[in-house]
Amino acid sequence: NKKKINLQIWDTAGQEKYRSITKMFYKDASAAILVYDITREESFLEIKNFWFKEVKENSSEDLVVALVGNKMDLYEYEEVKKPEIEQYAKEHGAIFKETSAKEGTGVDEVFRLIGLKLISPEFYDKVVNQENSRQHRLKSKSSMLITNNTNNNSQFVAGGLQNSTMLSEGGKKKCC
Repeated sequence: NKKKINLQIWDTAGQEKYRSITKMFYKDASAAILVYDITREESFLEIKNFWFKEVKENSSEDLVVALVGNKMDLYEYEEVKKPEIEQYAKEHGAIFKETSAKEGTGVDEVFRLIGLKLISPEFYDKVVNQENSRQHRLKSKSSMLITNNTNNNSQFVAGGLQNSTMLSEGGKKKCC
């Protein structure tokens, strides 16, 4: 929309000992970003069992909530599966995005999506639907054939390279 918005960001602690004072931070908030660690299932369960409800009950009705899975650079240690979180976010009308604070991946996108949803929920829905459609087309078109030179077996893998491993000519594992 080429509109500029200013965001005032408060990073509140998620630990139980700070729960009583965090309400004053999100009481008048327009958006909330709930971050969990994809390598620790209990961090998502804290959001699911406490924080999501807490923020929604103690803020404005039109609060924009973003559910953010951090540490996507460590996907090989993932304990919280992306499809489960996507479904949860969809059911609760939340934005969902994975990020890597370490690499800076996806962080700007979270704020872009929040801004879009704050300015124009209809335009946000249109943009997200277009992006999801494009990603679905890319996943369905991307495929590869993995050949193991040791025993000449081949394996067809659809849907891209994430979490895929193949053997190089020397028989060593090589990550895609």
